[in-house]
Amino acid sequence: MEAGLQVHAQWNIALEDAADFTQEFFTRLLEKEFLDSYDSGKGSLRTFLRTCADHLFMNQARDSKRLKRAVGSKLYSKDVLVQIFIAKLTVWIVLLTELDKIGHLLVNSLEFRR
Repeated sequence: MEAGLQVHAQWNIALEDAADFTQEFFTRLLEKEFLDSYDSGKGSLRTFLRTCADHLFMNQARDSKRLKRAVGSKLYSKDVLVQIFIAKLTVWIVLLTELDKIGHLLVNSLEFRR
């Protein structure tokens, strides 16, 4: 729990969130074999771990904001988004076709007046 308390103090987050973050960090550290990329010639192990933790924390903070923006928004599946896109594209095609017809009518009208 000491690591969780350090995380709590460093980033000013709730103790429960700090404990979750600490567990997540060490789980990722072991599962993704981040320690394999550690090079003692570049710095201490402590600095390496701190940098990894900082990056994970910043990524999680960024991701949590991204999710918060979506709260209250209607989320659509990929299939629904494709259908919406096709429907809007169809409307644009119809509008452009009608504008093209109007353009031809105007040209014909101007030629007729000459």
